[in-house]
Amino acid sequence: MIRNLFIFLFLVQMVHGDIRIESPKQDQLTSQSVIDFVATSTIDKGFLIVNGQLIPVRKKTFFPNLKLQMGRNVVDVHVLNEDLKLEPHLSRSIEIYRHLPITGASEQEICLLTDLVTDYFVPVVDGEDARLDQPILKRDLYAFLMWFFKDRSPSEMTRQYDDMANYGPYIRLFQHHPNALPLPRLGSFYPNSYVTRQAFVNLLLLLNGSTEQISTSMMVATELKLPRSVRSLVPSWKDPLVFVTRGEVLSAFFKLYNGPKLSPSTVVLIKTTRDPVFSELPFLTYVIDTANQWREALRLRMVAHQSKPAKAVIVKKPAPEPMPPLPPNPSSSISKSRVTIVLPGDSIQKIARRYYGDASKWEHLVQLNQLDIQMVTINGKLLTSVHIEPGQKLRLE
Repeated sequence: MIRNLFIFLFLVQMVHGDIRIESPKQDQLTSQSVIDFVATSTIDKGFLIVNGQLIPVRKKTFFPNLKLQMGRNVVDVHVLNEDLKLEPHLSRSIEIYRHLPITGASEQEICLLTDLVTDYFVPVVDGEDARLDQPILKRDLYAFLMWFFKDRSPSEMTRQYDDMANYGPYIRLFQHHPNALPLPRLGSFYPNSYVTRQAFVNLLLLLNGSTEQISTSMMVATELKLPRSVRSLVPSWKDPLVFVTRGEVLSAFFKLYNGPKLSPSTVVLIKTTRDPVFSELPFLTYVIDTANQWREALRLRMVAHQSKPAKAVIVKKPAPEPMPPLPPNPSSSISKSRVTIVLPGDSIQKIARRYYGDASKWEHLVQLNQLDIQMVTINGKLLTSVHIEPGQKLRLE
């Protein structure tokens, strides 16, 4: 049994290969303007197209200096076999976020500040300092708020402010949620004023859907009494006239709108085919499934053996289950029904050569099965590609 198991495991290793993309990682955050493409592989055949660049697959693949723009980037990776045939089901899109080199802030806060600076040209940072411990200006408070509504389509401003004429980037940002802006006072917004804790709590109440306000007059209480609906959003403040800081505002907004959450960066793994000769075996799926079952059985047996006490115990071992017989050769039934099943590694030309004896008759298969022909440009050459997937049934006549 052990000998047969190793034979099956060897066949699996011959069939399957992995391409492990170690850089860039999925959902990676970086402040660098370029990033290297680094991959390791158990195969050394085929090609990768990385952002339009053709790269041969090797045990270690390296391509330097992929350029990144500020904000969200997507690195598209496509896999081609040795015949330069595109394998669409193996394509991957790796998302990377390039942020400003900001210090003293969380990753979520850095992404928010980067978006406001690069997408809306709103100057909410000073160099590399997030200044989260400093009092927040009124215009920056509403800029932070608008970031949580940036996916909304802009709309017309419902309120006009005489003192915002020189703050065009802010006005364009405010159009994502103009109804959240304060009422004008004497026709003004007062963009350079600081925001007190009392005013910020009143804003949180409005954003939270409450009609309650802790103060609507010029009279200010000596102690700030936080309503129950906002106690989880802010610290236990007492003095109502202390200016709220940038960090306190961001913390409250992220709690109020619950995110968005950042996903941890992960290595991208592409499982491909090592050798097209083995991929054409009709019993490939059966071999892989049986080998995996034996592998798991062996693992459980080893665990059980390790858990036995040191004292020798005679245990009557149950007879091993016989290995299921191999399924009948599919090619015999296929030839009778004149229907074939696409195997891993198949191309439309390969199927035409196998059943018609002539690879050039692939167009007959395309017409018979109403398949789509795609045009792919590789190294300046226009090539045809027909997308088929393993397990797909194709008529032969």
